[in-house]
Amino acid sequence: MINLQEHPFFTPFTDPLSGIKSYVLTKRIAPIQQTFYFTNPNVSQDGRYLWIVTGFPPNLTRTLAAVDLEKCEIHHFPQAPVESEVPRISSDGTDVLFTVKDSVYKMNLFGEVKKIMQLPQSFVRNRLITRLSTHLSITCDQKYMILDGAIGNHWFLALGELDTGNVEVIKEFRMHHNHAQASPTDPDIIEIAQDHFKDPNTGEHFHYDQRMWILNKKATRFEPLRADNLGRPYLGICHEFFSQDGWLCYVDYEYGARELNINTREDNPVWEVPLCHVHCNKDRTEWVADESPYFWTERPCQVRYFDRNTKTEINIFSAMLLPKLPREGYHVDPHPQFVFNDQWIVSTTTVLDGNIDVAITPVENCKKQLHKGRRL
Repeated sequence: MINLQEHPFFTPFTDPLSGIKSYVLTKRIAPIQQTFYFTNPNVSQDGRYLWIVTGFPPNLTRTLAAVDLEKCEIHHFPQAPVESEVPRISSDGTDVLFTVKDSVYKMNLFGEVKKIMQLPQSFVRNRLITRLSTHLSITCDQKYMILDGAIGNHWFLALGELDTGNVEVIKEFRMHHNHAQASPTDPDIIEIAQDHFKDPNTGEHFHYDQRMWILNKKATRFEPLRADNLGRPYLGICHEFFSQDGWLCYVDYEYGARELNINTREDNPVWEVPLCHVHCNKDRTEWVADESPYFWTERPCQVRYFDRNTKTEINIFSAMLLPKLPREGYHVDPHPQFVFNDQWIVSTTTVLDGNIDVAITPVENCKKQLHKGRRL
C-alpha cells in the first residue's frame, strides 16, 4: 500500500474549512501537471502507477508522464501527445493508448511505441483531422475501440477492431458529436454527446439541441435519451459518463447530478445542487464533483464529496485559487474522479499558490471528516 503521508513526491494539504487532508504531487517534471478527464482513470488498479498530463507553456501540446509511486520515479514521454482527452491506461498501468492525427498508438513504460490502428485513407482523403477520439473507450467484450473524430468540416464515429487493427466508420454527422463511450455492460451500445462548436472559418458559435444519444455498433439505432430537455449554453444536460454497473450518469448544470437507466429510461436525481463535472464510485453511493471552473474568474472553484446514503456533502477543496494560466488551451478544470478501487479521488488542483498540480485525496479522509459533522 502506498503511504502518501510519507511519500517524498507529495506535499500534504489540509483544507482550512473542511479539514480534509489531500496530497499534492509537488515532484515536478513540467510547469503544468494535471490529471486525466474523469471518464478514464489515470491510476493503475493496484495504485502503483499514476499517469499525468504535462504542459510546457506557451507550447499548447500536452504530453504524458508516468509516476511509479513504489519506486519513487517519474518518467516523461514527449513522444506521447495528448490530443483532446484521449489517454487510456491498461489496468496494471504499464501501457497507455494515445492518438496522433489518424492513428492510435500503444506505449509501454520504457517509451516503446507501436501503432495499433489507423483510419482508412479512403475515408481521410487528405482532409484535416483535428480529433481522432475523445476518450478511447473500449467495448465491454474487449473487441472494439470507439473513435469519435473531427475531420474536415464534419464529425464521425468509427469502430477499431483491437485484434486486427481494422477501422470502420459507422456514422457521420453534420453537427459536432463527441465524448463517445461504450457501455460497460452491453457490448452493442455506445453513448455519444452532441456538443457546441465554433465554425473554424467564421468563428460563429453553435450550441447543441439534444445532448445525449445512444446507438448500436451497426448504427441501425440512433436516438436521443432525453428528448424533453433542450440544451442551453452552460445550462441543461452535460458531462455524462457510464457508472460501472451501466447507468448513464450526467449533470444538469442547474439541478445537479442524475442517473439514467438507458433501457427503462428511469431517471433519478442524485445530488441536487448546481455542479459541473461529476463522478461516482462503483455502486453509486459516493460522488465527487467540481463547481464551477467555468466561472473561476468570478469566484473560487470547489471540489466536493457527497455521501448519497446520508445526503450530506463536504468540500475537499473549498476555494481553489485562480490558475496562473487561463483554463482555455490546457483545460485545467479539476475533473475529480474515483480511482484505485474507489480508495482515492484524483483531481487537478491549484491550492498551492495557484500552481496547476495533481492531487490525491484518500476517500477515507472524506468519510472521517463528514462523520465528524464538519460539512459545509
